Amino acid sequence: MPKQPDPAETSAHPDDDQPVQPRASRLKRLLLLLLGIIVVLTALMLSTAPAVPPASAPNAADVTAASDALKDLTDKDTRRGQQIALTLDRQQLAGITALASQALSPARVTATLGPDKDAPESTAALTAHYSRPLLLGLWVNVRAEVHGMQDGVPDVTVRVGRLPLPRWLSRMAMQTAWGWAQDDAPDPLPLDEAIRSISVTHDAIRMVLVSPGRGAALAGLSRITGNTADGAAVATLYCALAATDTSDFTVLVRHAFAMPVTRGTSPVDHNRSTLIAIAMVAVPPYRERLAGTALPAIRACPA
Repeated sequence: MPKQPDPAETSAHPDDDQPVQPRASRLKRLLLLLLGIIVVLTALMLSTAPAVPPASAPNAADVTAASDALKDLTDKDTRRGQQIALTLDRQQLAGITALASQALSPARVTATLGPDKDAPESTAALTAHYSRPLLLGLWVNVRAEVHGMQDGVPDVTVRVGRLPLPRWLSRMAMQTAWGWAQDDAPDPLPLDEAIRSISVTHDAIRMVLVSPGRGAALAGLSRITGNTADGAAVATLYCALAATDTSDFTVLVRHAFAMPVTRGTSPVDHNRSTLIAIAMVAVPPYRERLAGTALPAIRACPA
């Protein structure tokens, strides 16, 4: 008689007769999970409306306040390594953000001292908002709250849309941006060495920092504005500023924003062109990098 199978042998591995799940099926589930995570993160980080209202053209008070606030950083006598005490009050902060919004357009930026109206429970005294349009009518809104200093670097909490970023990630982003803004310097100052202290109240923000040098301070403009497509406007503004025979930042800003808007140029493009022309005159080594399509036209202007 044929030998009967041992029941113990047939039941030892009950899953042996079950079909093995194909690897492709497991990979598909993993991809669907990752896609779901991406969709959730996108929904949390993006918005259908900006957090910052449209920027208006900077007025005379904005320009004066901003230039006065930044004079210590951009003065021709400022030297690399010099320790500077910088104080920004409400008006000066408003002036700086007004100019920044024009430079960063179509992005928008604003900064306020005092409780954040969108987060009244926050204890931060300085709140900055940044909005940038994306495709399909979507916006990315970033809110940063400055609390002072922590472990030798600015203590900042960041929220992208409704998603809070961990402090270590915010700190990494600040350090990366700081190094990126100085990548022309032969020996760039680390963030924890450049900023010595920050004190924020409801009336002002006070900082003690080590100057990276006048050129590095103004060269940051070349990295945030980009080159305007209106080379003719840049050339006209640059030639007019170069003819004044001064590199004093405060004088340049006041003179530049008193100029009329070039015919056919929108106020936003005019303001961006004005900021680029100021940087070209104030920091000659960056002139050609900033000029873009205006380079051929400016060769006949005073150096």
